[in-house]
Amino acid sequence: MFHKRAGVAAILLLCASFAFAQNARRDALGGTSVIDDMVDILANPADMNNYVDAVQVTYDGSVGPAIGIKGVGDLLRVGLWYDNQTVVNSSILADFTATSNLTLDPIPHILLGMDLDAIQLGLDLYWERAIEKSKEEDTYDVTGTGTFGTRTTIAKEILSNPGFLLGINLPDVLDMSIWLGASLPSFKVFNSVEASGDTSYTDESTVKSKFPVVDITVGAEATLPISDYDLTAGINADIAAFGKTETEQTGTPDTSYETGSKRFFADLSLYTGVVKEIVEHNALAGIMAQGGLQIDRDAPDEITYNDRKTVDNTLSLDIMGGVEKEWDALKRLDAIQARCGLSYSVEQVINHESGDSSSYEYKYREKDAASRTGLAAFLGMGLTKSFFQFDLQIDPLATLNAFKLIQGTYNSAGNDFVKATVTVDFGGDSYGGSSDFSTSPPSYETTPSSTYDSSPSYESDTSTETSTDAGESDSSDEGFDF
Repeated sequence: MFHKRAGVAAILLLCASFAFAQNARRDALGGTSVIDDMVDILANPADMNNYVDAVQVTYDGSVGPAIGIKGVGDLLRVGLWYDNQTVVNSSILADFTATSNLTLDPIPHILLGMDLDAIQLGLDLYWERAIEKSKEEDTYDVTGTGTFGTRTTIAKEILSNPGFLLGINLPDVLDMSIWLGASLPSFKVFNSVEASGDTSYTDESTVKSKFPVVDITVGAEATLPISDYDLTAGINADIAAFGKTETEQTGTPDTSYETGSKRFFADLSLYTGVVKEIVEHNALAGIMAQGGLQIDRDAPDEITYNDRKTVDNTLSLDIMGGVEKEWDALKRLDAIQARCGLSYSVEQVINHESGDSSSYEYKYREKDAASRTGLAAFLGMGLTKSFFQFDLQIDPLATLNAFKLIQGTYNSAGNDFVKATVTVDFGGDSYGGSSDFSTSPPSYETTPSSTYDSSPSYESDTSTETSTDAGESDSSDEGFDF
């Protein structure tokens, strides 16, 4: 059984990568990641230096991601973040739990940052770990005449994934970001059987087995202002090299051996996008395209006609875009935002298989039909009051059905609002949108910048000047009555 479990662990650890969830605002914008937001800290911990003294929590049926950052003086930052998924891909994790009681739960990540103005540093530390132990003692009558023996069975399974992600921001060099991460996932199994008082039992043995993996993530991104637009381009790569299952067995039999094959997995992506602040309309728009290539190669030590090398390549293209409009001439709120987004995805899988011997040769190639998800639409809204921001992602189909505007049997009770995010920002920098999170009504810069203004200044006097003439109305009353 332990051999089978170790083999399943190879599948489990196949997709250990930094693929993180988004918040309600980012999802409502179609997942357009070139639009800045506090949730970017999950992918690049150096961004924590831009969001000091802030907390952001997202809920979509479970909590996550949740991020908290605290500044220590002008130089240091500390924080935590938690997501409702593991770094070891949760969908692959399900394949393993089908044959084992061992489960791996998400854990908080520790964040450490330093802001040196010309360079920003951020470090994400984590250790995902799960252990299951069992011990069974069985005392029984060996011969049926009162002679008793004892058999003791000890079993242990350990799934461990320690790792880090280091981020570096160079604001003065093309607004460049670089990140590098590594983790050492491993799956270990220990089984021991001991017997006493029963000379007829000769199957005493101890089995130790482990399956090691090395997973490396590296990426870079740069932003270049071009006219009224900000052009962003980036690359990310996740590469995993799989070791063989190393097994040591003593007792009956007494041997050490290795099983498995040479396995290599790579997930490469290139993306580019543009963001524009439409100052005259108090709006922000962004669009991006991302191309991806996944390579999964599995080759035995000795390739033969029956023991073949397999290579599965997956090509993908994702196009995403979103628009955010803000109204800030309000009575009781600093601002409200409306958002919409679109996304479109295409994926194609190409399989290769080959084997040969002295007499035979086998080659196989299959190109699957392209899989298209179709055009997906997203809606969202946000409310800003002082240091508080509330965002919702809304399901368009559920909203239309609520007013009987379309046909269908779609039942979305309790799911009209898909995701909610709350941001409490005492530093004034956390919200990457059109609002500056200032105690004064937010406004756009007269000249578009690389992103929404992320460094607002608080006025020393936040009181509102009113007219002493009862016949005159305050100009701040214009606009929406909120």
